[in-house]
Amino acid sequence: DAPALKAADVGLSMGLTGTKVAMTASDIVILDDRFSSIVRAIMWGRCVYDNIRKFLQFQLTVNVVALLLVFIGSVTGYDPPLNAVMMLWVNLIMDSLGALALGTEMPTMELLERRPYRRNCSLISKPMMRNILSQSAFQLVLLLGLLYGGANLYGVHNGNFCKRWFVEEGVRTSWNPDTYGMEEGGDITCTTMLTGLQGRLDEYPACNMHDNGECYEEYYSKFEDYSLDCLECDAEDFTHFSIIFNTFVFCQIFNEFNARSIKNKLNVFEGLHKNMLFLGVIFFTCLMQIFIVEVAGDFVKTTNLTIVQWVSCVAWGAIALPVGVLMRLIPPRDEDPRTFFDNTQQT
Repeated sequence: DAPALKAADVGLSMGLTGTKVAMTASDIVILDDRFSSIVRAIMWGRCVYDNIRKFLQFQLTVNVVALLLVFIGSVTGYDPPLNAVMMLWVNLIMDSLGALALGTEMPTMELLERRPYRRNCSLISKPMMRNILSQSAFQLVLLLGLLYGGANLYGVHNGNFCKRWFVEEGVRTSWNPDTYGMEEGGDITCTTMLTGLQGRLDEYPACNMHDNGECYEEYYSKFEDYSLDCLECDAEDFTHFSIIFNTFVFCQIFNEFNARSIKNKLNVFEGLHKNMLFLGVIFFTCLMQIFIVEVAGDFVKTTNLTIVQWVSCVAWGAIALPVGVLMRLIPPRDEDPRTFFDNTQQT
């Protein structure tokens, strides 16, 4: 039996009645000598394979959206919409928590109804590629819309906005760009503000007029250069990018449900009650997202959001579910037949 077991794609031997030579030459040893154990082994093998594909479908979607959002935002003149700490949290969702949620799906009898895959078939099937591209396109359009129009939609400042400036040298007085004049009185030695509004200054006059430190240029052509030398931001408003970050994370949370189906199954909630770890991961992710935005703002560079803003972020993210249904109606709906093993043909 040993040569036959070695030549087989998967060699099986009996653990109770089989010989030592057969067990050594085989790939799988059936410890209880029951045929039903072979069926369970096949089910678990296919289940693990499918779980890996589900995780890849989820992970690639997150990667594509995050990278394109940061790249497009940066090249169009914005600060990166997702900073380094946000990206670390996104990677934790994508890798560790995503693997826990999608890698623990239990096997079902439905797995035995399909033919086995060939050894050389791609892990990313055509329906999976359709799902990844469709979901990525939706999320990217949504997030870019919030990047370029979200400030007007929510009535907040565009990008990362400085609410209060301190003068670098001289009297430590502060200037609030939302009001005319100074907050604390005194003379600002670094400039004379003509209107008191950032972005509406008619000129940027001399800064201290003498060489006594970094702040002594005679003229600045734009506010960004002037503020880097003369002013220090004391309080920032991250509301705009916090909304984008929050919406992005909830898109991934809802898309995690979509990732449970790598084919055309429309009901992505089927059997969800059997995977309590998945539900636990979703619950933990939501709690951590609330903590990051509302409590850890100084570290992550986020600003507390209002109830309306929170509800809208969740609602934007929830659109990923109907998009997940619609995208499964788009061809290709079936995997390439050449990816399956066919014992009627030579492999």
